[in-house]
Amino acid sequence: DKDQVCRVKGRLWKLLSPARLASRAHRSKWLESYLLHLEEMGVSEEMQARALVLQLWATQGNMGPAAFWVLLFLLRTPEALAAVRGELEPMLLQVEQPISQMTALPQKVLDSMPVLDSVLSESLRLTAAPFITREVVVDMALPMADGREFTLRCGDRLLLFPFLSPQKDPEIYTDPEKKDFYKDGKRLKNYSMPWGAGHNQCLGRGYAISSIKQFVFLVLARFDLELISPDVEMPLFDLSRYGFGLMQPEHDVPVRYRIRP
Repeated sequence: DKDQVCRVKGRLWKLLSPARLASRAHRSKWLESYLLHLEEMGVSEEMQARALVLQLWATQGNMGPAAFWVLLFLLRTPEALAAVRGELEPMLLQVEQPISQMTALPQKVLDSMPVLDSVLSESLRLTAAPFITREVVVDMALPMADGREFTLRCGDRLLLFPFLSPQKDPEIYTDPEKKDFYKDGKRLKNYSMPWGAGHNQCLGRGYAISSIKQFVFLVLARFDLELISPDVEMPLFDLSRYGFGLMQPEHDVPVRYRIRP
């Protein structure tokens, strides 16, 4: 319930407080640089802890699984992997730095990858299943497609969970490889909602997309990858993760990798 959620949040804030983290050995350089950035912005220690919880949620709850699915889809689809590599190779020529020393790509390069953008968009379509919450600001009636109607009171909090979300609706995506974006002859405004919709879309979606693309780019630029079992089945979703953003796999998928010459 709400009280328990608040208690869990409070515990996480304490665990990730700057004072507590300062006593830990072997802190990551990323963590140190992020805390320094927050300090330079004048962010209080209380808000620093909350910002770290957000980072923990974004990276471990969503960006990590998203990168997993993108790489797995590419490894299972050789022609898609070849297309992405074909897009990445010219990009490497634009970066005046050896691949072994490369830690990031300029944003303008990340924004010029339509093939990787398409792969990421399709991967999110197939693996995102977020809760969508809304606050009811006026008394209203919510009509349903089956004729039912629900009365909502001002001040209520509405939680929507599209178990069959638009991106998985067979009336919209009858063929997963074909995209019409229409239903009952009408073009949909939100034909895929991995980041939510409306004014409450994920504010960090731009950062998340860039981070996922950075990771995938660096992995493909530095390593040759292949599935140990080429005909491996896609892992099923961990059903306990439904509603929390990106779905996570039930099990690992073994891969073989080597540093690219």
